Amino acid sequence: MTNITNIDSGQAGWDGVINTNFKNLNNMVIGGRNYFSLEKFKRSQYREDYLEMPSVNLQLAANTTYTVSTNIPARDDQGTQDLFAGNAGFKAVSGTNGVKAGSPLTVTTNNTGILQISVRNVSLNTGQYHVQVELGDKATDWCPAVEDTAQVTDTGWIRDGITLMNGAKVYSNFLGDTPAFRIIQLGAVDMLMLSGSVNGIAITKGWNLTLNVATLPQLVTDWFSEHQMVNTHFDTRAFGVQYGWNFYNGKIQLQYCSETSDDTFWINFNHVFIS
Repeated sequence: MTNITNIDSGQAGWDGVINTNFKNLNNMVIGGRNYFSLEKFKRSQYREDYLEMPSVNLQLAANTTYTVSTNIPARDDQGTQDLFAGNAGFKAVSGTNGVKAGSPLTVTTNNTGILQISVRNVSLNTGQYHVQVELGDKATDWCPAVEDTAQVTDTGWIRDGITLMNGAKVYSNFLGDTPAFRIIQLGAVDMLMLSGSVNGIAITKGWNLTLNVATLPQLVTDWFSEHQMVNTHFDTRAFGVQYGWNFYNGKIQLQYCSETSDDTFWINFNHVFIS
């Protein structure tokens, strides 16, 4: 279980999802997941500077060998190609960094680990053509990226069922301040997101104190239980007060140390848990 704190939900992409199903054979790495996601290409493409081709940057491992393959044919008998790959910022030259059907390209990333894929004159959206980027120096049969095939379930933000306690009040009328939760499942990856900002909490002077701030609905407590998170602590801090959040027994608890009392204390609990 990984606790990722203070993360924007829009940043919770899936570049880190990996498939370790590959084999070493005579020191040659063969197979593995396809790192080229069509969905990411649609979402994150840009026009590179040299030929203004639609392009996407893949964040891969630095100083590592990858193989790029495709079923896009050469455009003419002179071998003009429409798919190109290389370290970010390359200039497209068919005979240097072009890729065509039956002729995969091996690329070793530099210190940034960013691999640029650029395409022209063909559409990747019809399903006729595909691109594969895989670890190692051998091309294998094409398979879609996990991001393009994994079934996604998403509850969306749910604001019902979280009950504030001990004087805690919603900080403002903005939706982002209203306490809410969201559960997302992408294949084998489960994610729980908590969001909200509250004030009016009557804290007292002292050290290592605990105050219940909210009760959570059964759907959330079941999620923590299923992922073996019976007592989960996630840290943060505010001006003049050191504090952290704790999930325990169906409640969000505030654990804090303070030299003064402040009944207008403002805090938020925006966190993401990934399993």
